[in-house]
Amino acid sequence: MFKAYKVACAVLLLGVFLSGTLLAAGKAASSTAQSTKIDVKKLESAFKNSKCIQCHTWDTYKLGKPQKKVEDPFGSDQFGTSGPPDLSKLSPELVKEISRSKTFLEEYLIRKVKLRGKQHGFMFKGDGEDLKLLIRALLQQKK
Repeated sequence: MFKAYKVACAVLLLGVFLSGTLLAAGKAASSTAQSTKIDVKKLESAFKNSKCIQCHTWDTYKLGKPQKKVEDPFGSDQFGTSGPPDLSKLSPELVKEISRSKTFLEEYLIRKVKLRGKQHGFMFKGDGEDLKLLIRALLQQKK
């Protein structure tokens, strides 16, 4: 009887330990998922403060207004727009470069690298946090 009591206590303690561990793991996974969710208000602020809104729209997040006809910086209308691209539709070339290099998008926006032989139209004007947020939002929609 005493032996059965020890076994029952051990099983109970193990159950409490495992449920606590699983609960903590669940909370960690939940907070990770929440941390990757884009705060649209912050994104809108970053989009405006960084001057992206002067050229681009971003239909995924309902940011910006369609621009008047502007010359496409790449010389063709490959994005199906009449000017700088809507950021909801990343070009196949850009997606390819992003998949090759984790830093390509950041380097492109700060004009360190070129896409199709051309730099981004303007140097990114926001701060580092805005740049990270914009890149994270672009990459999340790519999936």
